[in-house]
Amino acid sequence: MEILLWLVPAAVTTGLAMLYVGWVGRERSEREPTEADQERFAAAIMKPLPQQTTRRAS
Repeated sequence: MEILLWLVPAAVTTGLAMLYVGWVGRERSEREPTEADQERFAAAIMKPLPQQTTRRAS
């Protein structure tokens, strides 16, 4: 039976990984964007894009 003790760390690690993935992949509640969120998004989307620079291939 002692020879199977090397399986314990692998089993514990697998169990912890399963718990972590289950927690990360949980379904989250949707929330409505607030007025401040919408204003911040509108300001960000209306910013001018930076000028494109051309790079010369070496």
